[in-house]
Amino acid sequence: MREGRGMRIAAVAGLVLCATGRVGAGAPAAPRSFAYVLQAEGLGKTRGEVVRRLADCGRDWIILDPFFEGDDDGRWAEKDLAAIRSGRAGRKVVAYLSIGEAENYRG
Repeated sequence: MREGRGMRIAAVAGLVLCATGRVGAGAPAAPRSFAYVLQAEGLGKTRGEVVRRLADCGRDWIILDPFFEGDDDGRWAEKDLAAIRSGRAGRKVVAYLSIGEAENYRG
């Protein structure tokens, strides 16, 4: 496993643990499954096709780039996110942000 990929997986695992907000009795259940999808435009030819595939994927949580690069609209629309969430009861959609890329000292 490449180091970068391992670090991303560890960061996502930490996010999953922290995002529930509470620990112990009465805490919401951690997701049993999640999809980590960067460059979602690779999942289909149109935004609608990608939204349908994500809605139907069967995962509890979906971690996405905040931008959809497959068309001129760029950002995910609220209706897209609502459609993705509606594919599974209790599903969470989480934005992936690469904070490290914002650093000006990185090459």
